[in-house]
Amino acid sequence: MGFQEFKVRMLNFYEVFPVAIAMVMGALMVIRGSWQLYGAIVNGGTIPNMAAFVIMAVAGAFIIIWGRRDLVRTVGLYAITLGLTRVLMRYDVIVNPSSNILVVIVNWVLFFLALNLIYTGVSFARGMVIRRASMMATAFAFIGLNVIMMAIPLGALGIQSLDNTTRFIEVVMYIVLILMLDAESIRYGTSDGRHARHLDRVRASYRAEPWAFITPDEAENLLSGKGPMWREIDDGIVEREMVLRVSGRDIETTIVVQKWCGEDFLRFNVTPNSETIVFANKLAVDRIVRDGDRIRFYGRDGTDFVYSVKEALI
Repeated sequence: MGFQEFKVRMLNFYEVFPVAIAMVMGALMVIRGSWQLYGAIVNGGTIPNMAAFVIMAVAGAFIIIWGRRDLVRTVGLYAITLGLTRVLMRYDVIVNPSSNILVVIVNWVLFFLALNLIYTGVSFARGMVIRRASMMATAFAFIGLNVIMMAIPLGALGIQSLDNTTRFIEVVMYIVLILMLDAESIRYGTSDGRHARHLDRVRASYRAEPWAFITPDEAENLLSGKGPMWREIDDGIVEREMVLRVSGRDIETTIVVQKWCGEDFLRFNVTPNSETIVFANKLAVDRIVRDGDRIRFYGRDGTDFVYSVKEALI
């Protein structure tokens, strides 16, 4: 495997990673919620705490089901679950008259941050990427407060609070949320992201220089979707792939074309050797048309570029 193909595989891993980690976190939520619910029932836990554990376990099951299908709604459900369970679990501390004033103040802050997670998560759960920055800032705030509380020896000061193990688990859960929010499908789901993607597609329409070409064998393999240039992968994500060497007058670009399992379009991963011909890292192409000695590529998101078809000069 060459460096360019390795680079493409790392980009694909980064794209799939948020989905995989969401499903793993969903499983952990089911386990943790069920176990803590059992402990709360046995030890006489409060109703708000037991309700939080039920919500955690049920939401984890839904995240496992939805994780691969719709990452946006999965993020929304995950954020709502984090927010709602934090609200319920902080309620007992806030209303307890014997709670230390410092702990009450911190939990009020966490309470309102949790409400913001619920508020921002609703939009995601409806399939709309809105207030992504606010959700990410809230997650960072949760992480910062939990780290501070872990660093302060509250037990030595005679203050009852969550143990550091529980706080560490919460920090991990918010880090997972940040990782999911940084997924490409989430970043490009915002208004600014859609504009950025559109501009990428516009640039892609004009960056193929007039002398750029691929060989007839490459064109035939692309059009048929099969042939000796295709390599079967079948790793559960990528079904097969082929490598194009796009040549021009002064520049050359490597494009790794992939067909993913369950998708009806091709993914073009452009890795320029020097200057780029198609000015984008990733392009989705769902229609390829041969017109004599030219081949045109179309994508439903606005991708449109043309290469010549001719034999390479030796």
